[in-house]
Amino acid sequence: MALARLTKQCRECPFVETCEHKEVEALGYLPEPIMTDAKVPVTADIAAPILRETVSRVVDGKVVTMYKDELEKVLYKDLYSHLGLQFGG
Repeated sequence: MALARLTKQCRECPFVETCEHKEVEALGYLPEPIMTDAKVPVTADIAAPILRETVSRVVDGKVVTMYKDELEKVLYKDLYSHLGLQFGG
C-alpha cells in the first residue's frame, strides 16, 4: 500500500478544492500483510476437537455422564410439552 499527498504546488494553489488536475507525490510504501501467518492459527483450531460441557448425574444408582446441552433440551421438552408448545424440538 502506498502513502501519497498533494504536491507543494497543488497545496498552495487557490483552486485546490475545485481543480480536477491535482498532482500527488509518493511518501512511502507499507509492506503487504503476510497471509501465511494468519492462516496457521485458523487451521489449528479446526483440527481441535469440539468441546462440550458434560454433567455427571446418578440414574438408578449408576453415575451417568451426559452433555449439558442435551440434558437442558430434554428438560425443556418435558417441562413445556403439556402446554402444546413445540419448544426445543
